[in-house]
Formats: sequence, C-alpha cells, structure tokens
Amino acid sequence: MTDIGLLAACHREGAGAVHNYLSHLEKGEDGRYYINYDQISDPKTQEMFKRIETRLRRFEK
Repeated sequence: MTDIGLLAACHREGAGAVHNYLSHLEKGEDGRYYINYDQISDPKTQEMFKRIETRLRRFEK
C-alpha cells in the first residue's frame, strides 16, 4: 500500500470510506493484511471495499 494508492482511493471513494476499509483490515499469520469479507454482511460495503482494494493495487508502484 502506497501513499499514492491511498490518495487515489480517497479521491475515488472518499476519505471516510478508506478509513472504514483500513479499520477492517486484519493481519494474517503470514504478516499480510486482508479483509475478512465473511464478517461484512452489507453487500454495498463489500463492493466499496473491493473498489478501494483495486485502487490500492493499481497505484502500488
């Protein structure tokens, strides 16, 4: 996750949405962070988080 990726996600989805996304991150046994979509019951929130993840990946480098 880069600063540019965070800015791009905030620009597209809003700072509040990105903050919500970051607060749902969990650290796995391998040390990587992920979202456990099984714990998110709202499909709209799931879709928003997936859009944010896409933004973060596109601006990784």
